[in-house]
Amino acid sequence: GAVLIDPYFRPASQFDLPGYQPMQPRDLGRVDAVCITHSHGDHFHLGSLLQLPPETRFFVPPVDRESLFSTDCALRLRQLGFRNVEALPWWAERQVGDLTVRALPFYGEQPTDQQGVHPGLRNIGSTWLVRGNGSSAAFFADTGRDVSGDMEDVCAKVEVERLFCGVRGFKLKPI
Repeated sequence: GAVLIDPYFRPASQFDLPGYQPMQPRDLGRVDAVCITHSHGDHFHLGSLLQLPPETRFFVPPVDRESLFSTDCALRLRQLGFRNVEALPWWAERQVGDLTVRALPFYGEQPTDQQGVHPGLRNIGSTWLVRGNGSSAAFFADTGRDVSGDMEDVCAKVEVERLFCGVRGFKLKPI
């Protein structure tokens, strides 16, 4: 199986090295599923997603109430014509060919690391653990810690061989 996390396809530019061009969907071969971590445009990039076939299988974070912080990715993908979209709650697993995909918590990349003025208003997301063929990889895009939790605690609960992340934390006053 082949699983993409937050695909972002962009055209080549003059700044790309000749032997290091950006990947395009045609370079990938068969894609069995796409996992989206959160709805920010550099992770839920509609221009890239629209290059995939409508039968593409998607796993997205479950968003109960859309807000300026969290787009309902499942709703929007269905509106774009994708037919195989599932909002997967944290810790749930799905089989994708010979791979197992598990949704994990998403902490960090919030407007504040403290309780905000509107406590339920947050950037809802999921991180992803992909296991198969005797190996495992976790994808912790734009995560760290916030008032709801810490990705270090998530790491302590899963066994993973490779971790792909850009861990960050914000020290901002509540908005």
